[in-house]
Amino acid sequence: MKGFTSTARSELNIVFFVVYSSLLVIPVTGGCRLSDYLCDNGNCVTHNRFCDGTDDCGDGSDEPTGCTNCNRTYYGLVGTKYPLRMTKPFHRSFPYVCRITFVAEGGDYGGIVEISFLSFQLGSFQLDGRDKWTCQDGSMHIIEEEKPNYKPTYNSFTVSNDGESSYGYFCGKMSGRRSTFYSTTRAVVVTAVFPQVLSPYLAVPGVFLTYRFHRKSLSLLSDAFESRITEGTRLSSWTCDRSFNDCYTRRCLLRSPNYPGFYLRNVTCNYWIEQSYAPSGYVAQIEIFQENEFKVDVGSGFSSTRNVIHRQLTTTCPGDVVRVYDGRTTSAPLLVEFCGSGAVPKIVTSGPTALVQLISHPYQPLRRSLLELISSVRFRPDSEFRVKRRKCEFYIYGNQNKSGSIYSPSHSLATNTTCVFNFIGKAPFSKIWLYFASFYIPDSQAWSKAEKCDVAKLQIFDPFVNDQKKNALFRGFGFGGLVSNYCEKSYPRMCTHARDAPDLSPLRPCRVPEESYLSAGPEMSVMFMVYENSKLKPVPSTFLARYEFIDTMLDGYPVNGARCDRRFVSRISNAGKLRSPRNLFFYGRGGNFNLRCSFHFEGLPGEKVRITLENILLGSPDSGCETHFDPVSKRYNCHPRVSTSSYGLLNTTEKIGSLHIPGDCVCGSSHVIPSTLILESVSNEMLLSFVVEEMTTKDDFNDFFFTGIYEFIARSYCANEEAFSGPAGDVSLKIPPAVVENMVPFRCRWVIQAQVHRFLYFSAEGSSEDRGCHGNRLLVYSMYENRRIKTICLEKTSVGFRKITQVFSPLWKSEHYLLNQSHRGFSDKLVIEGISVMAGELSFSWLEVMKPYVRSSTGKLVRNTDCQYECPEIRACISRDLWCDGKIHCPSGCDEVPGHCHEFPTLYVAIGVSVSVILLFVVCLLVTTRICSHDLRKGSQPVPTEEVQMETTIG
Repeated sequence: MKGFTSTARSELNIVFFVVYSSLLVIPVTGGCRLSDYLCDNGNCVTHNRFCDGTDDCGDGSDEPTGCTNCNRTYYGLVGTKYPLRMTKPFHRSFPYVCRITFVAEGGDYGGIVEISFLSFQLGSFQLDGRDKWTCQDGSMHIIEEEKPNYKPTYNSFTVSNDGESSYGYFCGKMSGRRSTFYSTTRAVVVTAVFPQVLSPYLAVPGVFLTYRFHRKSLSLLSDAFESRITEGTRLSSWTCDRSFNDCYTRRCLLRSPNYPGFYLRNVTCNYWIEQSYAPSGYVAQIEIFQENEFKVDVGSGFSSTRNVIHRQLTTTCPGDVVRVYDGRTTSAPLLVEFCGSGAVPKIVTSGPTALVQLISHPYQPLRRSLLELISSVRFRPDSEFRVKRRKCEFYIYGNQNKSGSIYSPSHSLATNTTCVFNFIGKAPFSKIWLYFASFYIPDSQAWSKAEKCDVAKLQIFDPFVNDQKKNALFRGFGFGGLVSNYCEKSYPRMCTHARDAPDLSPLRPCRVPEESYLSAGPEMSVMFMVYENSKLKPVPSTFLARYEFIDTMLDGYPVNGARCDRRFVSRISNAGKLRSPRNLFFYGRGGNFNLRCSFHFEGLPGEKVRITLENILLGSPDSGCETHFDPVSKRYNCHPRVSTSSYGLLNTTEKIGSLHIPGDCVCGSSHVIPSTLILESVSNEMLLSFVVEEMTTKDDFNDFFFTGIYEFIARSYCANEEAFSGPAGDVSLKIPPAVVENMVPFRCRWVIQAQVHRFLYFSAEGSSEDRGCHGNRLLVYSMYENRRIKTICLEKTSVGFRKITQVFSPLWKSEHYLLNQSHRGFSDKLVIEGISVMAGELSFSWLEVMKPYVRSSTGKLVRNTDCQYECPEIRACISRDLWCDGKIHCPSGCDEVPGHCHEFPTLYVAIGVSVSVILLFVVCLLVTTRICSHDLRKGSQPVPTEEVQMETTIG
């Protein structure tokens, strides 16, 4: 045996011979029982009384001279405890080998042996020359074997090629008050090697024990529970290896050999656990644990006093050790190794197999060493994060999982395991929103302020955070840097109130950047590294976080840096997709409770906008708004109602100057809204507004959304001129049948503008009934009041003709218009919208009119001097250019009455004569002044005083 001197080896060789020969001896008991010794006088005493220093027989035959109780075989009755002391013979200073055999003969003599060591002092336990712990100057060796002619069991005594036993040795001083051994066979051989005593001052070596026999193997389980609990299947008769299967229907107990007694030295027991069944979509994981701290006592090492240290569980194990592998072989990842004593927290494998090893040191002081572990099975969804094929790397794609949670794997992780969670958005506009609900790393040095990061570490990576351009765009979200490290004394951004919600979506949103992270781009990574297994702490290193991919993509082009307003321009793209924003931070769950987004469509002249929406959800049926359909305007209208619930709406508006003409409006959830909604403009520009009011913290883009397409199409059949001005005018438009066959009504629009100080008078052949109009119609809007003021139905009556519907612009009734608005250049305007649902004609006319009387600044009613030609039936004046121009403008036709048109124009003649007289007088005055001025210049010329001689030259 290694570690023994040549003298000790020769002693062991003697032991081997004695052991082999003794088993062939059949005791002769005469008239005594097998468990008794026959005295010379015929009395019977128990075997343990032989040579115990007391005359038990009465004739001294049980205490012969030079006797010893060694090298004998002992029997006993079931249940009776027999004391026995193993010592070397008195006055023998040379080494001595004492061998005792305990045999359970069966029946009343039992089937197994129990040996309790009450005192043990034999040899020393110390380091040898190779710095290894070994037994010197004495030891004890225990083996199990069946009776002669029986086949040995897995613990049978074997001799190796070099003549050494395969089991180890006990030596030194016993640790603890008592150590008990239970055999699994019918015979136990205890061999003690007593050293040579050189000094009387040294402790006298000796072993004091008690033994008794039991009928069968000890079991801590009652018969009622044996069917639900198993100790596994022994794989062979010469090893302590066991296999377990289907531990989900019964509890599997992994017990050390000779449990509940101590196990022997230099043994390696393998426990293979496998779960073959798992429900579909689930994976089986093996759980190994022990809640009873008294059922785990594995020698954890040795102190300077050579005693075994076993106060608590530890992972530093120079002596006995228990190892748990995440697989069937020792090449699988080692989840944990431990020794010592105490409760074992759950150790969970990543898959359906596990290997547990119990390895005992060849040499150790005698102590109570035992192990019982419980193995059970749990089924977890296969989609959970766990180590697969020895890899702990996960890819989370935005097109597969828009939101979810990440967490440290729920099973145990081997030392130096790194788990990486990679987030990859489906588009460049995607971002990742991440917040932590829990985070814990055990602090192995709580007394120190320095962070060692020696147990585990969490890191967050954002590969786009260093992009300066993108960083400037997303600086408001406050991401904390390229890499963020968190260990035992630091924490990531926590949103702890998220734990109150089952799906980690709290009622109060997790704020950015105070409580959460928002990536700067479409990628992000979280790395979790485990450096050691937390030394079997009940709570290992863990974290829990929720992620969500944020879709920041918006169709169209931005509008003046607005959050969600977009532009769609025909010259860039005449058609495309359209959808509501899906950015979570625009909605209630992202912390925003009101949303307003405007979509501006700008077409070329001669085009109009058509929007086709197919998927619309604007709230629940009991929302605070409902949709009605107006049969007159052929448009959908929104009607808010008294309610505190949230609602969304979609409405279109067309702007003409300062006038905003409302279009369709749908809101809430109503059967009135068609599955395919077509919104069409009249002009080349339209505004689509998406509004959500009073959102709760549970509302997001899944509760309020729309999708569809837009296109710019050519306008046709409307009048070439759509803006009119002047003293009067009329429009007549023929509508062919092909136009009204579309899904939406055919519409045309005209704008009529009056001069300053003028009003508009509008007339058309039709009725002004707002309801019951089934044909074509005209809608009159006022730009002053920014509303529709009249609806004219153009249907023919039963008698075959129509009546005239007259409309004055709202400014006509405003007495302060001339005083307050005219000096600002404000002019009256009307917008006429024609709607055709059938083939026919759209026609109307208008006039610029003036009031005959107006109020002055003092409030007095005075005559309007500009009002000279009045239509008495409407009490309004028209332009003088329209009077007697050959066309009737006044409803009564008075402007073209012959008596008005052929009357002698006295006023004009008087004015003409006056002007002629004045001009004649001015001409005469100018002529007279001219003549007088000429005569005056002629009379003032000088007369010569000298005579001048005239010379004539001839020839």
